[in-house]
Amino acid sequence: MGCCNKLSDWAAEDGGRLDLFGSRIDEASGRRVPTTTVERAVCPQRGTLAFFVVEPHSFHQVSLVTHPTRDRVSISGWLYGPIDKRETIPATVTPSAPVPSAADDSSLDFWIKDTYRSSRAMDSIRERFASDSMIELRSFLRDDLYQRIVQELDDGWAWSAMPAGPPNVRSFLRLSSSDAAAHPLGSQPVAAQPLVLRLLRFMQSPTFREYIHSLTQTEAPSTGSAAACELRLFRRGLDYTLANDLEPEPAGLDVILGLQSSSKAWDDETWHGGMHYIVSGEAADEMEDPHLLELPPAHNSLMLVLRDPSTLRFVRIVQPTAPEARRELSLVIPVAFDDDDDNDNE
Repeated sequence: MGCCNKLSDWAAEDGGRLDLFGSRIDEASGRRVPTTTVERAVCPQRGTLAFFVVEPHSFHQVSLVTHPTRDRVSISGWLYGPIDKRETIPATVTPSAPVPSAADDSSLDFWIKDTYRSSRAMDSIRERFASDSMIELRSFLRDDLYQRIVQELDDGWAWSAMPAGPPNVRSFLRLSSSDAAAHPLGSQPVAAQPLVLRLLRFMQSPTFREYIHSLTQTEAPSTGSAAACELRLFRRGLDYTLANDLEPEPAGLDVILGLQSSSKAWDDETWHGGMHYIVSGEAADEMEDPHLLELPPAHNSLMLVLRDPSTLRFVRIVQPTAPEARRELSLVIPVAFDDDDDNDNE
């Protein structure tokens, strides 16, 4: 049986799982019957294929969909043939999440889903980015790695003791790439280090920067500072950044990887916590609404925004009633702006 799901952002609590039951021999009839124990539950995921052998003594069901507005949509089918000659696969080789190793965690295919590494997908991303100067790549990291990263953060990450400042410009907890190098766990063998640290280093690497430059068709400036990456936590009711004309951030390509635990859509009108982009200076005076863009906290989404010198950004304080704090990996990649680009944005 095959099941190809076309769903996105489907969580386990939404129901609709493929449940595989155990079985036992009924003493009265001598027949094999299902037990009440679900031995394996498969949550629907976009673009995945699940298959298994259906025999007279195998039992399965699709659990009740509990999401109030979404439907579980899938394509299912059966392949018929003799099963007595099939090769038995030992249970000990059931696939599990791969253990990351030092040999491959510097490569794109270790972290990033195949969806965003194919030539066709990359061409589509380039076309969209050239038109809008921004794009959101949802479900960017491999699911198994993302869940482990979120679990590391949920289990109680050791953030900086003092928030980033000064408070008239910003306040949030962080772990920078330089802090990661000095982290106590960073001295362990690479495969034993937290995935958070390894991802931070990867996003700082030339391999990742070249990939982003290729996606956005941007170029690094001939001179200037290197890209700086940091893990950031905006606590509920406490943290923010302010748009500051006097000390603006260096212009460049903003790369923001959302690290929210929940995959449910963020209610920005109620919880706030979004990153806002606005036009500044004389150009803003000529506009009725200088607000350009808003990026709410996101679950495993990579957001790319080309921010020229006339554009400022700020993170609105997360409301105390929000279900979780804003978490992200933030990277600003320096890019070369030519005179034509500057004139187009005035």
